[in-house]
Amino acid sequence: MENCNEGRPVNCGVYGGQIAKAQCGRKQVPAPARLAKLSAVALLIATSMTGTQAQAADPEPKVAEIAVKKEAPPAKPTLTVGLGMRTGLALSFNNPQDKTLISLNDGLVDQANIRPFMTGQLNPTLGFFGSFELGTAKGLGQFAILDAIMQLKFREEFQIWVGQHIGANDRNNMNGPFFGNGWNFAIGVPSYPFDTGARDRGFTIWGLIKGGRLKYHASMLDLQPGQTLKNARYGGRLVLHLLEPEAFYYNSGTYFGQKDVLAIGATINYQKGVETAMPLENDFLGYSFDVFYEKNLGTPGTITLEGGYWDFSNVDAGYVVNQGTVDQGLGIAGPFPGKSFMASASWLSANKVGIGQLQPNVRYQLGDYDGSTNLHVVDVGLGYIIDGFADRWYLNYRHRKGGGPMGMSSPTEDIMQVGFQIMM
Repeated sequence: MENCNEGRPVNCGVYGGQIAKAQCGRKQVPAPARLAKLSAVALLIATSMTGTQAQAADPEPKVAEIAVKKEAPPAKPTLTVGLGMRTGLALSFNNPQDKTLISLNDGLVDQANIRPFMTGQLNPTLGFFGSFELGTAKGLGQFAILDAIMQLKFREEFQIWVGQHIGANDRNNMNGPFFGNGWNFAIGVPSYPFDTGARDRGFTIWGLIKGGRLKYHASMLDLQPGQTLKNARYGGRLVLHLLEPEAFYYNSGTYFGQKDVLAIGATINYQKGVETAMPLENDFLGYSFDVFYEKNLGTPGTITLEGGYWDFSNVDAGYVVNQGTVDQGLGIAGPFPGKSFMASASWLSANKVGIGQLQPNVRYQLGDYDGSTNLHVVDVGLGYIIDGFADRWYLNYRHRKGGGPMGMSSPTEDIMQVGFQIMM
């Protein structure tokens, strides 16, 4: 495009994607000047050209050829489908049954866990994500919708997710079992209220400031039929990245040395309790802090450190998850009043041993719940990382001791586990 014709952009001689010369309304050059120019050109050709064919001089001044690119066609909608699966074996001993027990175990609450998913982009502004969970809970098949999200992106700093999703939550749940560091999901520390698998129905406004140096989430959740505005749950999360940013909605428990991260996060959730015939204290208020550090040291390998603190001591005794909605009383337990701590560390070998890298890891959880003895959970494991989260195997030892929240049973137990995870 050339700026001519009194300053207005004019398409200078472009036709069918080909580039041509154009005049674009330039003034005519006087005849004497043209004659002088022709004479100079003829003299130059006569004295310098050897073995080449002379070209006729243009009677008008040349206009520079202008390369005009064809406009890129609009991006076509995309659709990607995939699947993740976790399963393994657990050998339990030193348990209350005083027996050696063996069972399938997926490192969370099930025996085998399969999660099909699909994600797509309709245009630069609108995308979607859906995932499902297939399991074997209680020996019977189960099916659940985990994620059903419409994703709106207006700019990096302002994006909206609407549907069933993980709202403003702690780092532990933003990882989930498939993207955690180690085999077992951390269950000794509490979770914020949810419908299924840390997901809840509602919307989250989120964004990346300064390329993700600061990441924020602001959620309004528990928006089920019959819910009132004042009884919805509100959540917020801030993450400050001091090294490389985690420039996406979630986070991972490790990056297997692909980036150096120092992330400091804080989360808070509040929900006003529903009114009852008899006065009842049933509000929810919980908050947590987490720190994550991963550094690739080169030849010595990659170290990963993580710590977290949860304070749910302000959860009223009468609080019920999903209170006042259609899901109330469907067996979703917690969160419970109390405080919890977690610390973990791992090292990833720089070189492969066979087809994978070695990753020894350790994690300690302490649950100080009201009305119970302290809950201690220790995991010591060895990972064999073949292809990141897409193909990893684990050998893990777990020791659990102490009571559970609100007097719930959490027996002392030792478990040896072998776990397998694939994603495609």
